[in-house]
Amino acid sequence: MYLSHFNVGKNKISDQGVRDLLTYIPKTSNITDLILEDNQIGSECMKEMANFLAERERKQYDLGNFLLLHLGGNKIDDNGAAFLAEGLKKCETIMRLHLPYNKLTGIGAKAIVDNLPNQLTVLNLSNSNNGRVGGNKIKDEGVKAIIAKLANKKLEALYLDNCEIPVKEGLELAQKCKELKAVKYLYMRGNFEAAKEEEINAIKACGDNKDLKLTI
Repeated sequence: MYLSHFNVGKNKISDQGVRDLLTYIPKTSNITDLILEDNQIGSECMKEMANFLAERERKQYDLGNFLLLHLGGNKIDDNGAAFLAEGLKKCETIMRLHLPYNKLTGIGAKAIVDNLPNQLTVLNLSNSNNGRVGGNKIKDEGVKAIIAKLANKKLEALYLDNCEIPVKEGLELAQKCKELKAVKYLYMRGNFEAAKEEEINAIKACGDNKDLKLTI
């Protein structure tokens, strides 16, 4: 069965709904994109999601690569992130992971970042989704985890809007992205309202080149 793009966003799907869905998806489907944004998904079903990712990876030679997982706009907390991370480290083909507007702190963000597949090019941990703000607060701990892993990853786009990032860590992340010349797009809007003008200018200066598009 060929089932490439599977979008069931905005359907009020619960944890049990995800369990049922993952059971329903045929084991022989060629699904590459799974979109579950803006539902009512919490952390209880993330074990099943991790198992799905691991199983999908084992079958990549028969079914092709799994590329996109979108879980934005749900209720996944740090416990759920820890479960999901177990699946991510076993799914080397995934390239885009979207987790905006959930309930992650720096602890959950670190669990995700520490287990990111090497092929991942897009990571979205923003505290906003479809115009709504509120949820992820990865703060300094989450950003430090990202900085520590950047050199060994292939990330091209980072979305970290409204995540309560301190200006110090925001500057360090921007400098690291500029130095590595790997990340092409860095979004940190809504994080530095209380920062001094010279601090804002220092961050912006990291994007004054063709290698990094920086938006704050």
